[in-house]
Amino acid sequence: MLLNILYIFCILTTFSILIYWPLLYYKENPIINRFYPYMIGLNFGIAGIFLTAFSAEFAFGIMVNSRIIPLLFSGLLGGPIALLISGFIMGISRFIQSGFTTDTLIINFNFIVLVIVLFFAGRKYHYNYQNIFTYFWFSSIEMAFVILAIVFYRGGGFLLVLLYTIFTIISFYSIYFIVNQIKNTNQKINETKYLSKIDYLTQLPNNATIEKYVLDALAKEKCFTLMLLHINDFKSILSTHGYQFGDVVIKQLAQFLQEYANKNGAFVGKLNGEEFIIVLKDVAPAIAVTEAHTINKEIARHHVNVQITTSIGLASFPDNGNNYQSLIKSLISTQQHAKNNLPVAYFHANNLKKK
Repeated sequence: MLLNILYIFCILTTFSILIYWPLLYYKENPIINRFYPYMIGLNFGIAGIFLTAFSAEFAFGIMVNSRIIPLLFSGLLGGPIALLISGFIMGISRFIQSGFTTDTLIINFNFIVLVIVLFFAGRKYHYNYQNIFTYFWFSSIEMAFVILAIVFYRGGGFLLVLLYTIFTIISFYSIYFIVNQIKNTNQKINETKYLSKIDYLTQLPNNATIEKYVLDALAKEKCFTLMLLHINDFKSILSTHGYQFGDVVIKQLAQFLQEYANKNGAFVGKLNGEEFIIVLKDVAPAIAVTEAHTINKEIARHHVNVQITTSIGLASFPDNGNNYQSLIKSLISTQQHAKNNLPVAYFHANNLKKK
């Protein structure tokens, strides 16, 4: 029996890691995300079948295998649908496996009823890392009472029921610790990935993300216009008001540009220092120039704590470059022209050709 219990614990631990970590890592994949609850339910259901195969017999032919643990973790990780799928897989598979007795029928029927109860309870009170303990204790006590009733009727085996209960508790908390560690580790990985894609101060996409976005836009071969927005005389603002105030200005400008991007279906990112990139999709150069004028006007009006002006260079695909490097080169040139062309303060690369 002790060997069977060891097998059961190893199966629970192994399946929890092998099921959760890969699916969690690839959850952003659209296909996996769509079928995630069903995959969790199927995998934990299969884990329950393996547990049944290594069931430990402790009294009167009653087989114990701690199916309640993978059942609850399927609910925790995949929701009520996953729990229902895994529960019915475990319950139905037990009917067709060997070693089936009247007592087994009672316990298995009780298990299926418990699955249904947990399914409806989970739909109302969603499973999470806090209330899963309540579900566990409710399920464990309910199952223990059923087994105790059978044992009492048969006349013995109470100590073995106690040992089985202790084993179930230790197993559940051990696997919970493992799953929670996996979740926290994955969360830290995702946070690191996120921070590598954004500018910390403004929370806007950074250089690497901007380049990837533009490269994706180039691959689609549809026209778009890039804007390079620069805060004029930003060093004077820093020397007068300090770096902390300068950060406030940058953040407020970033918020304004993000709101503009959201309203106009555009993309905005923080390039470096006091420079931002805006991408206007499916916009003709003439319209982009009008937008640049509007942006400069709105920023100068009231969008930051101090009066500032901005200059904007513009370059369009495919007119002013057919790759990222050539477009950025055009942007830098046009931004310098815009900066030297105050008070107009915007300049399109098409005008460079005319010059």
